[in-house]
Amino acid sequence: MKVNIIVLAEAAYACIKSDHFVMDVRLSPGKSAIDSMNESAKDMRAKADRLIEYAKRIESAASILRIEALTV
Repeated sequence: MKVNIIVLAEAAYACIKSDHFVMDVRLSPGKSAIDSMNESAKDMRAKADRLIEYAKRIESAASILRIEALTV
């Protein structure tokens, strides 16, 4: 994996490259690249946790509909 920091007039980015993977992460002003990237990863994990919880609820609701359809 390779990481380059790009600083532009309006913003800075961490450009992450690996085999078959490229991602640009906008860095927060006033923070080091490391702190900003770790904060971004933490935020993404929290969002992923919420999405997983939503998916579980949707699956549960689908199961309820399946049971109701069988009893009708």
